[in-house]
Amino acid sequence: MPKAIHLLYYLLIVLLFSCASESQKVSNRATEKLIPKYAKGFSIEYIDGYKTLTIHQAWKNGDGSFAKPIQYILLKKGQIAPQNLSSFVQIQVPIQKIICLSTTHIPFVAMLGESEKIVGISGCKYISNPIIKNSIKLGKIQEVGQENGINLEIILNLQPDAVMAYSMGESDNSYQQLLRAGLKVALNSEYLEETPLGKAEWIKFVAAFFDKEQQADSIFDEIEKSYLATSQLAAHQPNKPTAFLNIPYGNIWYMAGGKSFAAKLLADAGATYILAKDTTSGSLQMSIEAVFQHAQKADFWLNVSNFNTLQELKNMDTRFMEFAALQKGNIFNNNNKVNENGGIEYWELGIARPDIVLKDLVKVFHPNLLPDDEMYFYKKLE
Repeated sequence: MPKAIHLLYYLLIVLLFSCASESQKVSNRATEKLIPKYAKGFSIEYIDGYKTLTIHQAWKNGDGSFAKPIQYILLKKGQIAPQNLSSFVQIQVPIQKIICLSTTHIPFVAMLGESEKIVGISGCKYISNPIIKNSIKLGKIQEVGQENGINLEIILNLQPDAVMAYSMGESDNSYQQLLRAGLKVALNSEYLEETPLGKAEWIKFVAAFFDKEQQADSIFDEIEKSYLATSQLAAHQPNKPTAFLNIPYGNIWYMAGGKSFAAKLLADAGATYILAKDTTSGSLQMSIEAVFQHAQKADFWLNVSNFNTLQELKNMDTRFMEFAALQKGNIFNNNNKVNENGGIEYWELGIARPDIVLKDLVKVFHPNLLPDDEMYFYKKLE
């Protein structure tokens, strides 16, 4: 082959490989975005072999607006964040050690099979998960502080890759302490979601830190399927008994708003919430008298704190005896599963498994619909 033709052939091959390489670079930059089906508080974007995670609802400001979004970039070992993303919180994944500052974070980590990665918990004595409890007993998981605030010294000694926390606002002292200490804080804001499935979908947020998104998708799909099937079952019931929630603290009765996740659970269970027409997504502060006006004739009364008997409720306030629900004995509480320290499993697992909660509520309002199921979180007060 003449030298000129040989050279031309060589340059053509180089050009072809160069084009193929450039094409590969472009395809690697293709962006895939995860927008949750129910959750409004986060989204995940995949690009160039790393992922960015945006918290859209970190906390609520005093005026009811949401805080400015917080953005993370999750990088593999050795990866360097692009310069244009230098303001993002950088966390190396998959994380090997995590601290959870809410009991509601525990089930998400456990369901992903990553319990052994938990090295610290706020509120160890309230945990019900047997595997986590055993790790606490063996000293593999340490208490990092509760009512009196977090213990920053213990947290720093544990050297976590991430601290999963929640914040009630920019002035939240614990949150600011963690940031000042240079810790990687992953804000889990599932508590701001307005629907049960929206809260449960935060398993996908947690999974991103362990590189287990596919597993999270499968787990959530099963929860969603179970929840929707139960909801459909209850939706066809012509009778929609009325219900109300909670007990007063002092002179204030904190009642769930008509657009809250608690109200959504009652509706999906085939009940009529007494404040269903309200448009509040959070809680309402009401007087006992105001609640009485709405709830006196209601059929059911649920979520009565740590009370276990009807007599205990009567002893708290004799006015309660005027509620039709108490007169009928239709009072159910979500403290059926309580550990030796008073930790109620509902407040640990209930957020992650709304399908189980919904089945319990259907058993309350329509006991004949699920004859083979026993209540898990709820029990009837006698």
